[in-house]
Amino acid sequence: MKKLILMRHAIADDHFKGNDMSRPLTTEGEHVQLEIAHFMHKHAFKIDGILYSPFLRAEQSAQIIGQEYPQANLFKEPALGNVFDSFTVLKHIDQKGLTNVLIVGHAPTLSVFASSLLKSPKPLKFEKSGGVILDFSKEIDFGQGNISGMFSPKDITQS
Repeated sequence: MKKLILMRHAIADDHFKGNDMSRPLTTEGEHVQLEIAHFMHKHAFKIDGILYSPFLRAEQSAQIIGQEYPQANLFKEPALGNVFDSFTVLKHIDQKGLTNVLIVGHAPTLSVFASSLLKSPKPLKFEKSGGVILDFSKEIDFGQGNISGMFSPKDITQS
């Protein structure tokens, strides 16, 4: 069984004046992401690799999760950036030999990507720091996944 966790980045600074790729997380976003990382670890989420978009807010979100998963390798994945390329993302997961993968990216591309991976496609909405867990019986590939869970910042108050 292989797992793919798709997560939207944490709350970013909407008042940042620079390049959008350099937009950082807010203090609140960092705090919420850390709480999500603790939640994931407490609930025994398995992660052996983390792929993240080249945008700073996704990188910071991935690094915070990585603090709870020091055994997981972090990979900046250009195909999760401005020009989203789902084929390349899946190819890189396979090339790296990952079986329990976290992807940190952006709306709306994560929703489209998630739907394309499901056996029964349906639209999904991702809150900031929220995500979906997909199970695959063999390879992580299009049309082969099933949703085994979802999580959002609201879940951390219920755990």
